[in-house]
Amino acid sequence: MKYDLMILSVLAMITLSFIGCDQQHEGSSVDVQAVPPNLEITNNTNTDVFFQAIESETAARIRLVDPCNNFEPNLSANTSVEYPYEEIMGYDEDAEEVFFLWTNCIGDNGNDTYPLYP
Repeated sequence: MKYDLMILSVLAMITLSFIGCDQQHEGSSVDVQAVPPNLEITNNTNTDVFFQAIESETAARIRLVDPCNNFEPNLSANTSVEYPYEEIMGYDEDAEEVFFLWTNCIGDNGNDTYPLYP
């Protein structure tokens, strides 16, 4: 059940990315950089965002919940955070990549895969 809800989140965020394409603003983004043992995540937008970091192989097997309906934003506007690898869903010592997705639930969003050990 938990995994079913997680997949729905990914689908909702991907859908929002297509719907929100015309609403994207120049320079609006969330940047991710791997600096072991952390991800450095910077919210360059003027709105709070919700993000999820999931080990890539785990992301391929789970369903995500819709963060716009179920969670509070976890990264304030124009702030940065160091996010420990241990907090990445599905992370273990064999992990090589992280699937990262974010949304502000009003049209700006994105996702990408990043190597954990560049």
